[in-house]
Amino acid sequence: MADDRPAYAGTCFLELHLAACDPRAGAAAAVIGSGTLMAVAPEGAN
Repeated sequence: MADDRPAYAGTCFLELHLAACDPRAGAAAAVIGSGTLMAVAPEGAN
């Protein structure tokens, strides 16, 4: 095992699949539709 540790690179990606037939995700799936929803911030916004 190496002594290396992971480092935060400044970018995170999260991928979800929301099925419209799932009662827990129906409202979100209706807003997003069949496409992709991305929420991004300008570089240096933190």
